[in-house]
Amino acid sequence: MSIDIATAANESARLASETQRAREASEGERPEAFVAAITALALSDKGRLAALRRATGETLSSARDVAWIYEYLERYAPQASPWDEERFFLVATLLAGDRRELDRRSRKERKELKDIAQPVGHLSFAQCLARLKNEYSAAAIDRRFRILLDAQMEADGTGDLPFRLRQLVQLILPKNISIDWPQLLRDLGNWDDARRSVQKKWASQFYTTFPSLPVESDAGNAEGGSVATPA
Repeated sequence: MSIDIATAANESARLASETQRAREASEGERPEAFVAAITALALSDKGRLAALRRATGETLSSARDVAWIYEYLERYAPQASPWDEERFFLVATLLAGDRRELDRRSRKERKELKDIAQPVGHLSFAQCLARLKNEYSAAAIDRRFRILLDAQMEADGTGDLPFRLRQLVQLILPKNISIDWPQLLRDLGNWDDARRSVQKKWASQFYTTFPSLPVESDAGNAEGGSVATPA
């Protein structure tokens, strides 16, 4: 009984600390705080991470066993519009599948980071796709990228943007390429900008010539075998 009380007290203290940090974070810092909170589930609540993985492909309103995410939305995206809630939820479900990033962060918390291979660095989503041109058909990746730039998401989370992102994330995760998740969350927040500023920035990053770097397979993110070459 004393162990249960201590565990509950520790969890309460952790949640209070997270809430305080979230309140102190500026609007620009909230994506980082939200991503940190989701990755922290790798240590504190693997059941919630599993629920997010099962919800991949679902909208917030249709997903099951994720009612707890509203606590995170209230903490890290207060007074968010329905579209923004869907944006945060979409990134959370995609991040939950990034086992390498979750493992890296949890090992860092346990001071075991020296035991894990270091990625080439966290890259914007467009830069991650540019790296994939070294691994897959450059023409196929280019075609998917152009389709992505024209994709949209509705206020209820429907539309082709979530689907296009999921497809491309599935190609990125098995490789030694690390997505900058806070930046992706921030970029999606400006996706509907009339000036298409994010799409222009992504196009610039994607078509910039990168040095040819080896892209290694990573078994930690390759569940169930290899990923098929994109068509």
